[in-house]
Amino acid sequence: MACLRLGHQERETIMCLLVSDRDLSWSEIGREVGFHRSTVQREVTRNGGRGNYSAQRAHRRCRKQASKRSKFRFDTDPNLTAEVRRLLIGGYSPYAVAQMTGKVSTETIYQGIYSKRLGVDPSQILRTRRPKRRHRHLRQPTSDGNYLGNFTPIASRPQHIEQRDRVGHWEGDLITGTKNQSAIITLIERRSRYQVALELSRGHSADSTITRIRQWIDSNPGPVRSITWDRGAELTRWTQLTEHHNITVYFADPKSPWQRASIENANRQLRFWFPRRTDLSIYTQGDLDQACHILNTTPRRLHNGVTANHIYHQHPRTKE
Repeated sequence: MACLRLGHQERETIMCLLVSDRDLSWSEIGREVGFHRSTVQREVTRNGGRGNYSAQRAHRRCRKQASKRSKFRFDTDPNLTAEVRRLLIGGYSPYAVAQMTGKVSTETIYQGIYSKRLGVDPSQILRTRRPKRRHRHLRQPTSDGNYLGNFTPIASRPQHIEQRDRVGHWEGDLITGTKNQSAIITLIERRSRYQVALELSRGHSADSTITRIRQWIDSNPGPVRSITWDRGAELTRWTQLTEHHNITVYFADPKSPWQRASIENANRQLRFWFPRRTDLSIYTQGDLDQACHILNTTPRRLHNGVTANHIYHQHPRTKE
């Protein structure tokens, strides 16, 4: 059976654990990532040690070494090359081939396919039909949320917010333009699905984002009792909302968009007017308001034909 290998996600977790506690034992780290303590110790030792471990650097080194191994393996073992090629042509996936042969890893097979050393066409034998390999950008770990301070996780959100039985609880996010050079703040009220979009003419830094949200709160006629956001760095100044506006800010778990399903759907709707890979700074606040007006005055099947605008503005404005 093909052996399991540390992936980039596991390396990110290791790095986060080492940053949070340099004295954490190898066994404790191993339990967190699901690998034996010896595997974790070797991984950290050969990639800078406890004080200098980098998930990005370690993953790049691993990919480079795997590339060298795959070239050597398929160049010098014609029997294995023929067996792997036969199974791939027969319709088996690279993972299945790795399990069936027990002599080569899935990653090595993928590298053999895309490097043409196996003599097969990836667009013909892979289920994805992808002719070229899509390389994913290595990202800095954000799962610990240390830059947010003592934040409130979404798990602490009260039941009445989960049930959407009161107006005033919002979800928020950013949608970005080409090369992340421009952005728009998007907000949706959970009970009514009333949508708001705010321009960011001064960029989408943490200061600019929180200033624009506070301006909207001051001018918004409806209640804003809580906001749920992802763990993006643009909301590192979230304490200003709590201190100056008495608003509770909840942060979703990392890489869990389903926990903020309303804003994810709202962003998809807004992309009709503000497509991806475009400069969002060319749109005025009037353009954003017009798009939101259409969405807010559209009869919703969810509300039995009633609009989000009607539910939001007709709801009592009493404080909780």
